[in-house]
Amino acid sequence: MHNDVLRRIIARISLDDLAADLERRLLEAVPAYRDFASEETAQILRWNVDQFVRWLTEGTPPTREDLQRLEAPVRHRLSEGMTMEDGLRIYRSAAQAGWDALVAAADDEERAALLSGADVLFAYMNAVTDVFYGAEISTAEQRAHEQLTRVLAGEDPDARDTYTPFVAQLGDGTAGRHAALAAELRTQGALAVSEGRRVAGLLTRSARWPAAALVALGEETGRAELADALDDLRALAAVAHARTGVVRIEDHLPELLLHSAPRHAHALHVLVYGPLDDELARTLEALVAHGFDKSAAAAALPVHRNTLGYRAAKIERLTGLDLDTTDGRGRAWLATLQRNAA
Repeated sequence: MHNDVLRRIIARISLDDLAADLERRLLEAVPAYRDFASEETAQILRWNVDQFVRWLTEGTPPTREDLQRLEAPVRHRLSEGMTMEDGLRIYRSAAQAGWDALVAAADDEERAALLSGADVLFAYMNAVTDVFYGAEISTAEQRAHEQLTRVLAGEDPDARDTYTPFVAQLGDGTAGRHAALAAELRTQGALAVSEGRRVAGLLTRSARWPAAALVALGEETGRAELADALDDLRALAAVAHARTGVVRIEDHLPELLLHSAPRHAHALHVLVYGPLDDELARTLEALVAHGFDKSAAAAALPVHRNTLGYRAAKIERLTGLDLDTTDGRGRAWLATLQRNAA
């Protein structure tokens, strides 16, 4: 009887939509998933949804052969630097979000049947946990992660007094290459580990970087400040993701300020750009890009200067900004930085 009720609940849910919603939630709420997200992770997420639903509605748990399909991507992610704790946190977060979707789709009477489904959810998580603990990962990569952890915690007696921290990432379409880049940097004397779609670590001398790499490079830093410095460089790599070559903290201080206060940055973007239609938004972007020189902005759009002036006045009326003041221009500039980052 419970299986019939569970099938009825599942029938109301599009599994494609459910998997897409789970991925959206994970991207928004779980940084570890964001760092390792790829087309493969989306496919594995959908595969897990299918396995769980089959167990829930048909009483058929995944076989050993089924779970072997999960072992390779788990080993891959662990070898790239995902921690076991983060991997299991991703699964727990997805399980909670999926369960919430089932509860929302059930009526009051049907929710009683979901209690039997909770046992299946726990059993599925146990099976996934066994896969993680049974995975074999790259010994060299694991040693590098362990050493970096000790150095950052001040627990490595052989650590140097200073290092130069860095975070490097390759462009799109380079999934799986960051582990190889970390290994190459280790041959050059760096303490380098892969973190999904980037490599992080500490340099003892200059390194050779791939031409297509973005390298967020810090200054020579004492051991006590290394952990914070690496976190700053991870943020720098995130805000400068569209660039290649070496970038420094001082090159992107305004973007980093916005990145460090995402709620306030979003509120500023909504305040400035929320009232504007596409035409007015493009106009404000042009004004910001040309230092609020109306003639230059008009030529870039291109529109007549009088039209530009009319639009600027309308922007001021809708947003409450005075684009002739430092305050108004500063808010518009920061909001535009946030818009471009988003």
